[in-house]
Amino acid sequence: MNYQDLREEVIDKSKCFFCGACQSSCPVEAIEIKKEPRLVGNCIDCGNCHYVCPATKTELDPKEIQNYFSAKSKDSSLLKSSQNGGVASTILKKLLERNEIDAALAVGEKNWKPTSEIMTKKEEVIKSAGTKYGVVPLLKKVKEASQHGKTAIAGTPCHIKGARLLKQKGIGNIKYLISVFCMENFDYNCLINKELNKRGLNKDKIEKMGIDSGKLNVEISDKKENIDLSEIENCVREACKYCEDFAGEYSDISIGSVDSEEGYSTILVRTEEGEKVIELAKNDLEKKELDDLKLVKKLSKIKKK
Repeated sequence: MNYQDLREEVIDKSKCFFCGACQSSCPVEAIEIKKEPRLVGNCIDCGNCHYVCPATKTELDPKEIQNYFSAKSKDSSLLKSSQNGGVASTILKKLLERNEIDAALAVGEKNWKPTSEIMTKKEEVIKSAGTKYGVVPLLKKVKEASQHGKTAIAGTPCHIKGARLLKQKGIGNIKYLISVFCMENFDYNCLINKELNKRGLNKDKIEKMGIDSGKLNVEISDKKENIDLSEIENCVREACKYCEDFAGEYSDISIGSVDSEEGYSTILVRTEEGEKVIELAKNDLEKKELDDLKLVKKLSKIKKK
């Protein structure tokens, strides 16, 4: 397998999740991601890029749910900007404070456009808190983040599957994997510059965005608009239709809003590493028991169809 196989199987068929794993996997730095992964050097046929791509058929066992509950952060500064609960940011902040990691690789934003950010200070985590909509090749910075030392990665299920495959290959210094739930993602220009703009929702004034009960909720200083997801279906990326993972099945911890009451997140602990993270962050989280995972199971089943 080589880059040409990746192009024919994934890129040319619009199945690329734009996660960035292929760029980090290349030992000769022959792959660069702009609008799509492209070859900028000589391929040595190592097969790494094909192996770590979450859209190929590389065998990888999902991590079964060991424990689940609802939680929200006790940090008011994180709750203010987070969609529901602020749990992912709270965990990353605690891991840095306790020197469990040296860097966090997560999604930031500029004018609501998602960016790949390496965070080594808790203040950077607080600044980047909140949900962003749009794809970003987060994993292209795995090697750069790993230069700081032990790294936690927080992203969507496709990011996390790619990161799990990178870790399996021994690429980067990846310690913890944290996934958010994701049914689908959007093209930034279509969503922000077209659909929101035509509704009078200027990106420079948006204070918060989140998805709940089938609607995109957008808040600016003087108004709040709830947009039915069917109205922005045209902005969903083609590759999302091929993704089969809603709840981050390859993560140590999965986090999302479904099945929890408003203001709380549903937490799925999948590995021993995940249990350790929750133990470290337990005093920073307000926890509640969760009766079942009815919606998580339903949406996961739909995603696999």
